[in-house]
Amino acid sequence: MTDTLHRTARTWLELSELWDGLFNFLIVGECVPFSFEMPSVDQVIDQIRKDEDARIVPGTKGDRLILTGNAEEFRKVPIDETLDMQFQMSHFKLQNFYAPGQLFYNFEQEVMDPWREALSKAGFTWTRCYPIIFISGPGAATNYHMDKSHVIAWQRHGTKRFIGVKDPDKWAPFEERMLPGGEMVKPSGIKEEDTL
Repeated sequence: MTDTLHRTARTWLELSELWDGLFNFLIVGECVPFSFEMPSVDQVIDQIRKDEDARIVPGTKGDRLILTGNAEEFRKVPIDETLDMQFQMSHFKLQNFYAPGQLFYNFEQEVMDPWREALSKAGFTWTRCYPIIFISGPGAATNYHMDKSHVIAWQRHGTKRFIGVKDPDKWAPFEERMLPGGEMVKPSGIKEEDTL
């Protein structure tokens, strides 16, 4: 581990010390007991966008999550053009791609099973542990939101910039952050010095 803004868990002990905190951190070494050969980015985009459970939105910057999509238009664009487009796509049912010959065949055995087993051996418990994929084009934004549970992001291609606030309670009390549903709007008073 290093300073507060650039922390890395290299051991299960370090992971357990950082796990229930407010800030993001990297995990490496024994905390990543899996690997998976990802298909090419264009193949992933093309397969996922064709699935009816995919959520596809413009990825334009704003003060809240934009969940209204442009899926039908995006599905019609030639795949080579999508790689330069601004978009944000997510899929919460990766099992749709687990069959032989599909994108994530053996993902459960090669990633999720070793991950769950290692977490369990390290003393972690969970209610849900499942994969989600997020794919964004250049300049795309997910926008202001707060995850209500622990999320492990496994960055496979490109760069993802996470921006958090130094003092979340200043902007929304814990109880408010945990309320189900509703729309979170970025407070207008947040300044650069308030972010990590």
